[in-house]
Amino acid sequence: PDAMNSLGMWYSEGEKGLVANEVQAFKYFKMLADRNDARGMAQAGIRLADGVGTKGDVNAGLGLALRAADGDSSSDLACYCLGVWYHDGMYGLQIDETKAEHYLKKAVDGSCTFLHLGLVWEDEAHERLRRIKENREA
Repeated sequence: PDAMNSLGMWYSEGEKGLVANEVQAFKYFKMLADRNDARGMAQAGIRLADGVGTKGDVNAGLGLALRAADGDSSSDLACYCLGVWYHDGMYGLQIDETKAEHYLKKAVDGSCTFLHLGLVWEDEAHERLRRIKENREA
């Protein structure tokens, strides 16, 4: 699984001598997702929702992201994305600050099995949590 995740990331970013190719990246992430790996479910779900490297399928993308966030093993990246999607009302989701807060907190509290969010998005999650708190107190 680690090799498939690495290949997916390298194809996505065009690293380790590979030419950036989102179709190939999606292929590796989808193989991981098919093995119930939360990293693969998160990455494949995001790409399905956005139509990156594959034909867009919002429902399938949301389903994978939810499985990656709420499964026995979990991904902080999936939690972050779901938090943003609920916060902004993306992909047909109703704006729901309670769900957004739940997923954003889970993304940054260290409780996920796979911690692959990155500092920039972690900072963004904290900023969104701050805004949710301010809205609640207003």
